[in-house]
Amino acid sequence: MILKSIREFSNAYMNLDYDAIANSYTVDGKILPPGADIIEGREAIKKRWALPEGVKIPLHKITPTEIQVIGEIAHDIGYYEGRTLGKDGTEVSWKGKYLIIWKKINGEWKIYADAWSRID
Repeated sequence: MILKSIREFSNAYMNLDYDAIANSYTVDGKILPPGADIIEGREAIKKRWALPEGVKIPLHKITPTEIQVIGEIAHDIGYYEGRTLGKDGTEVSWKGKYLIIWKKINGEWKIYADAWSRID
């Protein structure tokens, strides 16, 4: 089920579905983006993931290397990669590593904490 949630997150990002991205997180979810303060709560997370008008994500892929489930909590470690297509048509590739803490809420796995950093 966590792997399905991972695929749904990537699809939501590529489709610019910010509501679906926000709903991937718990109500009190947190993201820890590189070089920025901790961002907490679905609305703040939704705002952080929103891209400028005309910018697209043609590729977003998450590849877990370890998922360990302990009851209603799981940790997920791995790599991400993707491409951003700018308004002017320029494309930038990126990749990095991540750590996600998942919580099972009402039978669904939601992201409680999400930290990532780029690999150059």
